Amino acid sequence: VMCVMSCSKRTDNRSLFYAMAKDLHKDQNIASNFLDTINVSSFNKEEQMYGELLKIQATDLTDHDIKPYEKNISRIINYMQNKKDYTFLKLALYYAGRIKSEKDEAMKAVNFYTKAASIKDTILNINNKCYSQLGNIYYDQYLYDYAIEAFIAKDDIAMVKILKDKALVHLDKGETTLALKLLKKALKMAEHTKDIRCINSVKSYCVIAYTDKRDWGNAQKLLPDILHNINKADSSA
Repeated sequence: VMCVMSCSKRTDNRSLFYAMAKDLHKDQNIASNFLDTINVSSFNKEEQMYGELLKIQATDLTDHDIKPYEKNISRIINYMQNKKDYTFLKLALYYAGRIKSEKDEAMKAVNFYTKAASIKDTILNINNKCYSQLGNIYYDQYLYDYAIEAFIAKDDIAMVKILKDKALVHLDKGETTLALKLLKKALKMAEHTKDIRCINSVKSYCVIAYTDKRDWGNAQKLLPDILHNINKADSSA
């Protein structure tokens, strides 16, 4: 954070801002520390929009209310369009969608997420987040087929989450056998990542599916791993 702020006196530090945007997603503590130390007015005029967007990102990642930033995000989108900085335009459109989602304005949120996903970018790689948010909106609107189509991504952990979300759609439709098929595939991918939290999250969904099928034996086999590794930050735990 201090590096970005001290370097902001120079004319163009987009690479630093890109690095900060990626770092904020890595650890909630980084986002929290950023919020505590950031002073957008310390940036030069040319780069204040970047500081504003990073502040919105950090606010969202620390579970604070981002709805008050609605006017700010509109200005940031216009600025990034004029600047032709498509990486941060993509991020701004994503957070415009997040704000509209928080305000329960589903159609406007879908519009922003779709626009964000259409912009090619190899720096921040947020398409997974765009599609995940789209899937959640469609799911909440009971548009299950659209939800399933929206849950598309590339990296393993993101793909595990998408398979879980797809399985949840099928569970809600009463299609437990199909849900379990997806969850077994997700579990193999999760085990490949060796991420305990990811693995146990899939196992918890499997328990739900087995319970729906009244398959108590398989459900009981998975419970010890889940109960011995509860992550306090996991709201589903």
